[in-house]
Amino acid sequence: MNRILQFLIFMFWSTLLYSQNVVIDRVTFSADGKTLIKYPQDKMNEEYIVPEGTEVIGESAFKSNYYLRTIILPLSLNKIDDHAFVGLYLTSVTWKHFPESIGKQLFGKSNVLIFDTLNDSDNCISVDGVLFSKDQKILLRFPNAKNGSEETYEIPEGTEVVSTRAFEDSRIYNRITLPSSLKLIENEAFAVEERTPTTLNARYGYYWIWNVVCNALIPPTIVGDPFMNHYEVNLFVPEKSFDIYRNTPYWQDFRSINGDTGINTNQVGNSFSKIWIQSGILYLESGKEVETVDVYDANGVCIWNEYINNRTWELITSKLSKGLLLVKATIIDGSQETFKLSF
Repeated sequence: MNRILQFLIFMFWSTLLYSQNVVIDRVTFSADGKTLIKYPQDKMNEEYIVPEGTEVIGESAFKSNYYLRTIILPLSLNKIDDHAFVGLYLTSVTWKHFPESIGKQLFGKSNVLIFDTLNDSDNCISVDGVLFSKDQKILLRFPNAKNGSEETYEIPEGTEVVSTRAFEDSRIYNRITLPSSLKLIENEAFAVEERTPTTLNARYGYYWIWNVVCNALIPPTIVGDPFMNHYEVNLFVPEKSFDIYRNTPYWQDFRSINGDTGINTNQVGNSFSKIWIQSGILYLESGKEVETVDVYDANGVCIWNEYINNRTWELITSKLSKGLLLVKATIIDGSQETFKLSF
């Protein structure tokens, strides 16, 4: 009986000991040392080398430490959880291994200038401060503060893939140039940092790039929504590929392609009406009497219907959902015209 009791006590204390976190130089790790749980906000070191054997950096692990400037990540790393490096004043992050599992908003408000690698980095390489796969075919991660106030970036030729959230929280607002070699763009690749609205009546900030130059003759494959709100984005493509982009799902729904908004496409016969958006108002003018106007969203759902019996019509666009719209004008003689536009 005593031996059984001693065994149970031994197992209890062994389990309790194993379940405790480990603190090394004030940094908290899981008992097995594989997960970095918390780096103290008041730890004053400017550089930290995450020890080899660390496989996971936990959610918000380094959040709001104002002293760190450089972090070196280990070869053993295979997962980084959400918000791991939010609110830091980092100048550089050195990668030895780019993990397969990457959380969201890793470096939000952290002003990272450079992503670096070392000679023993196994699956990634730094190219002018941007992180690529070793063969330089996959753009893995763009340091969010790299270009300062320039707000533009040209992805180098040879790049074939822009990975998920590669430009997350970056300040590339004005223009991104995609290479002719590009084949695939993954979900939320260009989820840039939200910026403050410039108008008092705007409800939300902006979080997309205004202009995209795509030099690929064949539209790259799209996964999810890489550009976040591509209905607001102006697209520029090789002239000889214009028709291909105009007829390819997702790409055809950009705000404009080479300056062409797509208005009046897919109409039958000669147009006798015109429709446009200006200063937040949707206008219609027709050479014939229009009986009704119907507005449909990208899913084909009618979101506005109005009997006008007039040759002109206008509607405040705040009453409509943003994105691709189809506007159908029914003339009093029964003929119809359909217009495609976005706002």
